[in-house]
Amino acid sequence: MSDLLTTLTVTAVAPFLWANPGTQPLYTPPQVSVVAKQEAKAPKKEEKVEVKQETVVPETPKVVTYVVQEGDNLSVIAEKFQINWVRIWQKNEQLQNQDQLNVGDTITIPNTDEALADRGLIAPVSAPTTQTGNVSNSTQTGSYRGSGGSNGYTYGWCTWWAKEKRPDIGGYWGDAGYSWISSAQAAGFSTGSVPRAGAIGVTAGHVVYVESVNGNTITLSEMGWGYRANTTPNYRTSSASAFTYIY
Repeated sequence: MSDLLTTLTVTAVAPFLWANPGTQPLYTPPQVSVVAKQEAKAPKKEEKVEVKQETVVPETPKVVTYVVQEGDNLSVIAEKFQINWVRIWQKNEQLQNQDQLNVGDTITIPNTDEALADRGLIAPVSAPTTQTGNVSNSTQTGSYRGSGGSNGYTYGWCTWWAKEKRPDIGGYWGDAGYSWISSAQAAGFSTGSVPRAGAIGVTAGHVVYVESVNGNTITLSEMGWGYRANTTPNYRTSSASAFTYIY
């Protein structure tokens, strides 16, 4: 069908006219007018574009575990993974004491952005005020009563050894060095990050005695290394930056 509709309009049919008598009449053709009329088109329908939203599923964080080795404690393990040891303690609720790890235990290392519930530390077991034992290179054996009070720490452990080497420090500043820096400062002792021979080195979970300083390393003596009570001290070298010092 043509897009154009044609409407014919006939105005009139004129009668035969005679121009002159005796001649053939002239025929006047009808007048035709053509009107172009455009056919109306239906408007185009709007096409709906359906937008599909993809659901992004977050990746499951990778679970990192660690098997406890000989000589490990929470501070040592935390240093390996560059995190705070308290977060390891908070993550692993199966641990009964922050100061006691068993070789072969599997612990989970928390992610850096993982929210963890607060978890209190386990208070140390009260120790007898008098201890005896054959301890080499010690200033005293057993109970020492002096300006710092008696040695109230459990014999054979790191805190007991530090007190034996430095009888002037407090008689009981808490377990495993956790509050030793603040306790030392409250008692008037100077503290800092520069190692000195004769200073007490403190890290979370352990204290040592500084025998000598060798550039960026120190030679230290300690007891209780590896979570075992000792009758003789252990000597080793360590990075000087691993400790804060009580002078």
